[in-house]
Amino acid sequence: MAALLHRVFVYGTLKRGRPNHHLLSDESRGESRFVGEAKLTEKFPLVIAGQYNIPFLLAAKGQGKEVYGEVYNIDDAMLVFLDDFEQCPLFYSRSPTKCSLVNPSNSGEAGRVLDCEVYFLEDFKKELLQLPTFGSYTGKPPEQKPFVYKDDRVDIDLMTIIQEVRNHPHSTTCT
Repeated sequence: MAALLHRVFVYGTLKRGRPNHHLLSDESRGESRFVGEAKLTEKFPLVIAGQYNIPFLLAAKGQGKEVYGEVYNIDDAMLVFLDDFEQCPLFYSRSPTKCSLVNPSNSGEAGRVLDCEVYFLEDFKKELLQLPTFGSYTGKPPEQKPFVYKDDRVDIDLMTIIQEVRNHPHSTTCT
């Protein structure tokens, strides 16, 4: 069993019951342990954008809503996998932030503030701030547009997806 040295907050398709959660729970990619449901301690805009209805957490602290998601402790291998999956640094940046547990896996820890890392979209097109923002991603109509699975996409050109939402495709870093 590898050491679970990293803590990530997931807010979109990697959450339980969402289309890509199976990737986070796949032990062949690394180890992860569910810590609990949580919310970021600062507001950020969570939007759904692009032709494939991808959830993005915009790096615009103080705007948007309180964002709810899930916290996982992960090992080095899973972090490498997630960076690759999230196309960090080409697409997203992974940045430290804080979250507060709202429904922890261990009773008695509700309200505990944790340091975690989150995948943000930086250098985003400003018109994304005009989109509706959400406190939680469900991908369920009619409130939210449904995520388009990779197998259902006509064109899976990553640069096209990036150009839909980013100003400069190569301007972020993974920490």
